[in-house]
Amino acid sequence: MKSFAAAVFLLSSITGTIAAPSGAKVTRQNSCPSAGDITDNINGWQNDINSVNGFLNSVASLTSVVDISNGAVNALSSAEDEPNRLMFFAQLCSCGSSACNSDFSAAVSALQSQFGGVLSNLIDAANDVNTIASPNPASVVAPQINNINQLRCCVVLPSAQTIFTNAAASVAGVSASTSVARENACSSITC
Repeated sequence: MKSFAAAVFLLSSITGTIAAPSGAKVTRQNSCPSAGDITDNINGWQNDINSVNGFLNSVASLTSVVDISNGAVNALSSAEDEPNRLMFFAQLCSCGSSACNSDFSAAVSALQSQFGGVLSNLIDAANDVNTIASPNPASVVAPQINNINQLRCCVVLPSAQTIFTNAAASVAGVSASTSVARENACSSITC
């Protein structure tokens, strides 16, 4: 995942802008993003988080290979958007925003190093449920789901909340919740 982030930063240095598929726009600029841009990107990322949470909360009760595979693919689509949102927030450090303190920078770094694990486990879950015959398809993807829950509960979701809190506090007028919902498994995971 570090190579992905490095490639995105390199590309943004060359082109000056990146339009993410989600509509999140990362722009090299001297001024910081507006309150509206920060609000939109927090809300967009929250939607991605909630979509992935929905799959993780329901996968154990799914009995159809098709339902599990489709759920994993849909969750993957949302999870793939999260690094794009991260790139938007990472630009706060290059514009001199007060959001960019040591906690914010640590959260950005943690996410850059951990997003790949979530994505690869979602891909494996979608693939494995289709290739391994089992009377209980949810059990086939349980190892991947456990890995995803561990990464999200201990690193991804707390880091996203740190980023949201700092970004929202850095400019007046941000109207988005900075509290990040955790999937159900987080209540039983020790980090």
